[in-house]
Amino acid sequence: MTLAEQAADTGATDLPPPAKFLNTLGSARWHLYARDGELGDIQAAVAAYRQALAALPSDSPEEPVYLNNLAVALSHRFALSNTDDDRRDATTAFREACRSGMALRPEWALLAARTWGGWADARHGWREAAEAYGCGLTALDHLFRAQLNREHKEQWLLEAQVIPARAAYAIAKVDDPRSSVTALEQGRALLLADRLERDRIDLRRLTSLGHGDLAGRYRALTDQLSALEHGGLERSAIGTAG
Repeated sequence: MTLAEQAADTGATDLPPPAKFLNTLGSARWHLYARDGELGDIQAAVAAYRQALAALPSDSPEEPVYLNNLAVALSHRFALSNTDDDRRDATTAFREACRSGMALRPEWALLAARTWGGWADARHGWREAAEAYGCGLTALDHLFRAQLNREHKEQWLLEAQVIPARAAYAIAKVDDPRSSVTALEQGRALLLADRLERDRIDLRRLTSLGHGDLAGRYRALTDQLSALEHGGLERSAIGTAG
């Protein structure tokens, strides 16, 4: 934290400190707050994050990251202050992180949406949670379709099993059952698209190269995986109904 403060000190030069130094200072004070729970640390973190955003060039790819950092810090300060200003400012920062993230870095839009939705859930702010998770669904769809690498796509598939259910619950809480079902189906559509892609893989070349045993094992394993997925969906439906 001392080094971050020295790097962000404007007294030694006429030039403003780079945004990344201010963000680092904010994160250092944030971690102190997380450890000790001191109001002064969260106040300093919020101030540093605001300065970092002000120092960023326009359309910087770091904007959604810094906005998310500010939003998280404000949401924690709200837990201490319980003021309308902190709640409103945190909500605005989360919303802006989602907007900026969708334009610049969708993975940060997803992260901000998930964190925002969880914070709204905890306060029973269902309309706000529905908005947050709606942003998450949009980001998730974009990320899933943009990934060609299987390993990366699996990362978003894990999110596809969580975000739609949370979105559906929040939307149901504001008495919009049709949209609630749509949110659930949006997540299932991503999972189904992945399953169809898996089932369409052409195994004939393996057989022609004398690896028919591998093709047979692949089919057996995909059948087994489909059966497990089907069972998981049934258990999930029962749990939701309960």
